[in-house]
Amino acid sequence: MKIIIRMNIKILIFFVFIGSAQVASSDTILIPEHYSTISEGIAAASEGDTVLVSPGTYNEQIDFMGKNITVASLYMMTHNPTYIKETIITHTNFILVGFSGGETRSATLNGFTLNGHVAIFCNNSSPTLKNLNISDGRANFLGAGLLCEDSSNPLIINCTFTNNELVEPTVHGGAIFAEGNSHPVLVNSIVWNNTHPQISLGYRDLREPGSITIAYSNIEGGEHAIEINDGSIYWLDGNIDADPLFKDPQSQIYTLQDGSPCIDSGTASLIMDNDTLVALDTTQYRGTSPNMGAFQYEIPTNVKDQVGQVPDLYMLFQNYPNPFNPSTSIRYNIPERNHVLLTVYNTLGQEVAKLIDQEIEPGTHEITFDASHLPSGVYIYRLQAGEYVESRKLLLLK
Repeated sequence: MKIIIRMNIKILIFFVFIGSAQVASSDTILIPEHYSTISEGIAAASEGDTVLVSPGTYNEQIDFMGKNITVASLYMMTHNPTYIKETIITHTNFILVGFSGGETRSATLNGFTLNGHVAIFCNNSSPTLKNLNISDGRANFLGAGLLCEDSSNPLIINCTFTNNELVEPTVHGGAIFAEGNSHPVLVNSIVWNNTHPQISLGYRDLREPGSITIAYSNIEGGEHAIEINDGSIYWLDGNIDADPLFKDPQSQIYTLQDGSPCIDSGTASLIMDNDTLVALDTTQYRGTSPNMGAFQYEIPTNVKDQVGQVPDLYMLFQNYPNPFNPSTSIRYNIPERNHVLLTVYNTLGQEVAKLIDQEIEPGTHEITFDASHLPSGVYIYRLQAGEYVESRKLLLLK
């Protein structure tokens, strides 16, 4: 029996302003500064740690080893999609990134381009996969992009699955294959131009089929192009079937052209059964809503002062450059005269620098933070002006 379930869900869009410095007791392991490979960083990591990966091509297979850790490119720090394009994990052997130790949603892979033979494999694991360009992979007959088995329920947010190929005569799931009671959840994503059927919910009689939830995603062929095989599709709000208008797919450039139907077509918040699946604040996208797919917007390399202009809103910009050594610029908007406090903290919540503590006139302002006296690592800078409070992360690499 084929089951397609349509659901209307209540979407709550909200804006988050961080009220205090975000601190954590976990460690950040830097690749290649601390270890030369991602695998070595994962092996050294403990529960809750972050393995932060600098741009480069990493020719290796990685396994999360049952650890609920974050493995991320510098996109996590900057929201600059260039880091997704420039931080590549690739390998020709079977399984590029593995989750097979019961990992939960706290295990996160964030901000990479993946090119491999079955890019991601989940077995009895339910990680969070976000901001991933899963493209130009190649597998035999199952799941070139994502293969889920044995009750795996990954949460997939803002990922692009494109140009993944299956080479056997009989194939299932060029982008995503799920069986054995697995149930991936796909949000704000693009599935386009992979071997058809691009999404398959199992085919083997000896295994239970899978199911899938899809919301605010661009699925080539729509729900009817999914190979169901007695599985279930939960087809939620916001899905489309339209050419994403990649800039240059022939050259493996999968950013979006102006006019793409995927721009501003995602959702900033998605809640199902009191479970928050997506919660993006406005620093993570530009426009009225997030884009579908891995790529949001390019961060400008420089922004000139708005001489003589008074901004309408308070705003704290991402520092530039980021990562930096030893100094970086921090810009902020003040729409009215106010007392401004700009402070930098380490990840233990200890104040390491107070950059501003005075009355500031309205306008767009910039200050240089010199971290010559500080060790490499992640820091949080926090702007407070009246009731407005916002924090961002920066990364010092010496």
